[in-house]
Amino acid sequence: MNVQAITDPGGDLLWTSGALPGSVHDIAAARIWQIPAHLRQARLTALGDKGYTGLDEHVVVVPWKRHNKPELKKAYNRLHARLPAPGKRAFAQLKT
Repeated sequence: MNVQAITDPGGDLLWTSGALPGSVHDIAAARIWQIPAHLRQARLTALGDKGYTGLDEHVVVVPWKRHNKPELKKAYNRLHARLPAPGKRAFAQLKT
């Protein structure tokens, strides 16, 4: 099952989508639920994992892909990796 969710920086759920089949890719689910448009309308930016690469880089921030990245991109990815922990906790609560 694929469920999309948006949390605040503290990890509290703000919104959850309906369930889609697990075979639906995250980026497709985000487009089905029009998440980028809703974020843009609310003037919000969201963190996403690499599964959201190409969705809408103005509202969904994802880590850089590929090996042999310059140090600036590596530093960006390290920072990005520290930030989504509260959102991941919210998903863990949803699963229990």
